[in-house]
Amino acid sequence: MAFAARLRWVALLVVPAVASILSKSLSSRRGLPLPPVAVVPGGRGWFRLFLDSVALEDPASVRCFAERMTVAYDAASDDYHNAPGVETRVPFFSSVRGFRHPDPDRWNFSYMDRFLFGYRDGETLFGAPYDFRYAVAPPGHPSRAGDAFFARLKGLVERASRRNGGRPVTIVAHSYGGTLAHQFLLRRPLAWRTRFVRRFVPVAAPWGGVVLGMLTLVSGNSLGLPFVDPLALRDEYRSLQSSLWPLPSPVVFGAARPLVTTRSRAYTAHDMAAFLGDIGMGAAPPGEMGRRRLLHHQIKSRWCWDTIDTMGDRESMDRSPLVH
Repeated sequence: MAFAARLRWVALLVVPAVASILSKSLSSRRGLPLPPVAVVPGGRGWFRLFLDSVALEDPASVRCFAERMTVAYDAASDDYHNAPGVETRVPFFSSVRGFRHPDPDRWNFSYMDRFLFGYRDGETLFGAPYDFRYAVAPPGHPSRAGDAFFARLKGLVERASRRNGGRPVTIVAHSYGGTLAHQFLLRRPLAWRTRFVRRFVPVAAPWGGVVLGMLTLVSGNSLGLPFVDPLALRDEYRSLQSSLWPLPSPVVFGAARPLVTTRSRAYTAHDMAAFLGDIGMGAAPPGEMGRRRLLHHQIKSRWCWDTIDTMGDRESMDRSPLVH
């Protein structure tokens, strides 16, 4: 208990993983004209879109879900946006309510149990859910969704600090949330980071990409639901800006290691453009693969800390690169 008492003053701000956003974090209204079985009752108002496992038990609703989740690339603005007729939002920003339970219909486990001991939501514990369909772009490139999230995250960090006596906060970021939080910190001035951020604790962040990202582009993803055909969601997943983010990076995987092997050829991390073309996706939006490479090269930043020590001296933080 003495240890817990010492921890309580360290405000935690959680940037969750994609899987943890599957509760009441993404809603939609003004849906596309779809079969009646796929239309939300009443046809108006906000409703939970991701994850609604009960609705996905109906194959017709799966198609409706896929169309509402799809994003489109606009060449004129060089950015991504929702499908026509779809409006989305991420509720419960600043709280962990939106991602505490990955499936709010079942409440079979809590994503946040290990964080709740000794912390109070909105006082010493804060959450930064986001629209995981989008990624961020390097400075100088448009990213409406990414820029908006970073602006809200900056304000939340500062508010959490003020709420806790002006002390800097600890940012705990899981999986994809770790890569987003890392990019956020890279884009903040050193003076701001020193003033407001005590620790950055990335947990299982895919710094150099994952081969699973290639598998999902080929075969789709059932969202862990046994009654969902993964191929039914493949086109939706391929449309997401964030689907290119976790592709393996040559910086980490190199040029010699085969990641996908077919009867005709093998693909390494240097062959992502050819891989996308051969699986029927065509070319990525202009500049998108180059943006990925630039973002992956930034993982060597000294602000990517490899530490979970929230009680140590700030001046002795381990700032060694996670990737050498």
